[in-house]
Amino acid sequence: MGASLPIAIAAHGGYDHDVTIRGGASGDAQNFESVLAAAQVGAAWACTLIWVEHAPAVAAFLRARGSREPEDLTSEVFLAVFESLEKFVGAEEEFRSFIFSIAYRRLVDELRKRG
Repeated sequence: MGASLPIAIAAHGGYDHDVTIRGGASGDAQNFESVLAAAQVGAAWACTLIWVEHAPAVAAFLRARGSREPEDLTSEVFLAVFESLEKFVGAEEEFRSFIFSIAYRRLVDELRKRG
């Protein structure tokens, strides 16, 4: 499937910001909103941060539910996430649900193709 998503993102500017999605208690929503807004306009550092924050959990979810290629499927999930980012509106909890709903649909597609 080509380069993994973090490598592809790094090739387009990389991750050089000292930012985390989850800040202190008062900064959580603001940090998330800042990262999301940057990712929605294509900032590579923000997309990388979203990947770093959420990809391990998505890969574990896919692996636990029987994906034969969880890493490849995780990359496909995040390509779909990034393609749909401009349509997303919501808080961090809804964003996590948004990511996992895409992951679930991609897993169902994979299982259907196998079956």
